[in-house]
Formats: sequence, structure tokens, C-alpha cells
Amino acid sequence: MNSAFPAFSSLIRVIVSSSCVIVKTAWLILLFIGLLLFILFPQIITVVQNINPFKTNLVLGDRQIVLYGKGYIEDELCSCRFRISPKSFYQINPAQTEILYGKAIEFAGLKGSDTVLDTYCGVGTIGIIAAKH
Repeated sequence: MNSAFPAFSSLIRVIVSSSCVIVKTAWLILLFIGLLLFILFPQIITVVQNINPFKTNLVLGDRQIVLYGKGYIEDELCSCRFRISPKSFYQINPAQTEILYGKAIEFAGLKGSDTVLDTYCGVGTIGIIAAKH
């Protein structure tokens, strides 16, 4: 048993060493792709890595690492400014969203003294925009 242990130990070192090489190579490739993206698309203002170590039906995990920028983006919708994080729910078609929200507020017939509950709000855009009416 003792004579086999050094061989086993060497095998483990080789496996660990080669995975380090693979990981370092992967990081270099990602770094190269990242630099290329910044050159081709200078309008990129933030990059966030989300880590999900679990094999579930959830795409996003709880851990996020800001790789570049502030870790969020800002957008304007119906004259209101919103800060959007990677895990936020936000409508991605602002032109259509403004039309939809306008119709919803019109149909609600808000009088200024009403209380609006935005119970499934994501970022809270509907409630914030409705508050102006």
C-alpha cells in the first residue's frame, strides 16, 4: 500500500496541475473575448458574472461579481430613471412599454388620491410611473 501511495499522489498532482492550466487558458480566452467586445462595442458600461453552483431550474444564482463598471445599468422610461441590476425584472422594449403603461393608467382612471398596489412589480416601473397620476 505504501509503495502505491506516491504514484497515486503524483497522479492527483498531474490532474490538479492540468486543470489549473485549463482554467488559466479559459481565463485568458475570456479575457481576450472581453477585450475584443470592448473594442467592438465601446457602449458596454458594465459586465457582471453571475454564479449559480446548483443544478436546478433557476438560471441565476445568488452570487454576482462585478467584472467591469458599476454592476448596474440605468434606463429612462416615461420620464422616470431606473437603476437595473442583473437580477432585476425589467421590460426590454421601452417604446412598447410606454404605450402599454399609458393605456393601463388611462384605463385605471386614476384621480390623484387613489392608492396603487404594484404587487408583482419587478423594478417597480408601473407603480412609480402611476404615482405621477
